[in-house]
Amino acid sequence: MKQIRNTVQKKTILEVVGNMKNHPSAAMVYEEVQKVLPKVSRATVYRVLQDAADNGEILKVQVSNSGDRFDFNTKKHYHVRCTKCNEVSDVCIEYLSGLENRADANSDYQISEHNIEFYGICPKCQVINEE
Repeated sequence: MKQIRNTVQKKTILEVVGNMKNHPSAAMVYEEVQKVLPKVSRATVYRVLQDAADNGEILKVQVSNSGDRFDFNTKKHYHVRCTKCNEVSDVCIEYLSGLENRADANSDYQISEHNIEFYGICPKCQVINEE
């Protein structure tokens, strides 16, 4: 098992993710972390994010056509992506527990998990469209 070290960099990176409510990409986290720790490397930020996701400290959200994002909310939930600006937000509906079992029973696969991603236009882009 990999030893988990609590460094200043890790603490800062996780605090940044926790304060960002927009499901940031690794690049977005890096930009914010550099404001606090200007000498931090991109590789360090990316590694800490991946390690934290692997350890269940944060959620790695795989977003179609937009690259991976990170979420401090590790509870199973769904996301919506804006088709205009790629903003990612939580969808506040009940997680469909047991959906894997239904899919497993109706396919030749051994289903282990599921992810449902919604698409739409975010409130900011709706306002821009109305102008």
